[in-house]
Amino acid sequence: MYQDGLLHALDDVLIPTGLGTRKKESFNQDLAEADSTLLHMLQREDAIEIAYWTGRREATKAFCSGRIKRIPTYIHPYRLKPVPKFVRGHRWPARLFKE
Repeated sequence: MYQDGLLHALDDVLIPTGLGTRKKESFNQDLAEADSTLLHMLQREDAIEIAYWTGRREATKAFCSGRIKRIPTYIHPYRLKPVPKFVRGHRWPARLFKE
């Protein structure tokens, strides 16, 4: 899901930028929306949505800051944080699932 969020955000950035149809302010609004949604998903402890919105946030943040080449490729399965290398996970942390 993290990579899906990355790809969706990159599509939202690259296509309108190439066409010249969006301004930087709208990308800053997208970043604020991703931050807000990610915070909400962290409160809900929804691991799938956390991964997706983290990906969207990372790509949008990278575009806004001008560091596109340094977008982390993966998300750590236990910490749910972006990382540059793949980390294999054997089980999800129990706190992410409500009984």
